[in-house]
Amino acid sequence: MAKSSVTNPRCPGRRQFLRTAAGGAAGLASILALRQPPAYAQTRELTFLTIASFVPETDKELRRQFEEWGAKNKVKVRLDIIAHLQLQTKKAAEVQGEIRARPDGPRPRARRR
Repeated sequence: MAKSSVTNPRCPGRRQFLRTAAGGAAGLASILALRQPPAYAQTRELTFLTIASFVPETDKELRRQFEEWGAKNKVKVRLDIIAHLQLQTKKAAEVQGEIRARPDGPRPRARRR
């Protein structure tokens, strides 16, 4: 004897199916109404930070490989090559930039008493 969909947890019921279908239709309707593709269809960007090599040809080859990989995977790749003494300053600036770029801004610290 086959189990009905009411008692079988793997098979969704009629109401669950209708809710899921309505949600999918609403999502599709919103995309069509806004005429804007979802966020995942936008271009992606990868930033790679490294220190300058003592052999300049190494930096050129690394840049060439990144450009090749980016073209193959449809990703915009940016390679930042800086002097090793500037690395800590650059990292700190990136962290501060990310904190300021948050939509809600930096979070205040709780005061200790």
